[in-house]
Amino acid sequence: MAHKAYIKDFYVEQELKNNGVEIGIWEGKKQFGDVYVAKTGIVWCDGKTHRKNGTKFTFKELSLLAQYKSVALKAAREAAEED
Repeated sequence: MAHKAYIKDFYVEQELKNNGVEIGIWEGKKQFGDVYVAKTGIVWCDGKTHRKNGTKFTFKELSLLAQYKSVALKAAREAAEED
C-alpha cells in the first residue's frame, strides 16, 4: 500500500530552526509515523511515538546510512528477525 505524507506544521522561515518541519506519514487510515527535520538533524517516530522518544539522526549519521544503505538494511532485517 502506498504511503501518504503530510506536513503537519510548517514554519515560514526558509532556514530550519529548532522546531523545524513535522511530516506525518500515513498508511491508509493508520498513522505510520512522523518525520521531524530541524537544523540539528532528523527524528523518526514510528507509529504514534512522541518526538522526544523518537529515533534521532544527525545529518552525518543519515549520510552514512544512505551511503551504506544495503548493508544497513541487511543488518536491520537480520536484527528484526532475531526479535
